[in-house]
Amino acid sequence: MDDTILIYRATYGTPDQVAQLYAAFAKAQGAFEPIAKNREVEIPIKDKATGAQRGSYKFRYADLEEVNSKTRKALSQNGLGTMQSIGRSTTTTGTSIYTRLTHAGGACIEDEIPLPAQEKRDIKDYGAIVSYLRRYAKTALLDIAADDDLDANGDRDDDTQPGAQAEQQQPEGNGKPPYSDEKLEKMLPQWRNLITSGKKTADQVIATVSSGNTLSPQQVEKIRGLATEGATA
Repeated sequence: MDDTILIYRATYGTPDQVAQLYAAFAKAQGAFEPIAKNREVEIPIKDKATGAQRGSYKFRYADLEEVNSKTRKALSQNGLGTMQSIGRSTTTTGTSIYTRLTHAGGACIEDEIPLPAQEKRDIKDYGAIVSYLRRYAKTALLDIAADDDLDANGDRDDDTQPGAQAEQQQPEGNGKPPYSDEKLEKMLPQWRNLITSGKKTADQVIATVSSGNTLSPQQVEKIRGLATEGATA
């Protein structure tokens, strides 16, 4: 499954109807209950070149029922509802998941996410992808943060979606995947700006990255060196 998820959005209704929907959603959103990340899976990290597992990390998320139960009442009280269905795609030759936010006044916001081709894919695996994309689509439409921030763990080397994975065996050591040198080099300019501007210290950057990954001594030295670069610039 490709990591890239495309969402196509359309809005239906007259300007007045759409304005009513936006106003109702603003009220509903303020009344959403806190959403608990009530599920946890361990995601394997695979080497793109060899396909071998080289670690894993834990990923927490709120399942679809948790999202629904904490938002449905506030939406309903403001004349809003959500619907999801699978139908023929308007953007590809396959099918798409359609997620709609509707209002009693007649307006509707619709998000479409094309589904990957099933082709020889195990139906249970395909069902997991559908479930993941339904949750992804609804939380995106309602502007809800229901997953752990993947940036804290760095980029994955495989092409799997966290919410569609089963639990895997925990790796040896501290259970944290190594932080890739490629990712480090990409992030160094951003960290340099944070450190030289005084927004973060090198130790804070190291602590943040180390919460989800293992840094090598050489990588730690590079990050600490950013403070020295700022002092001599």
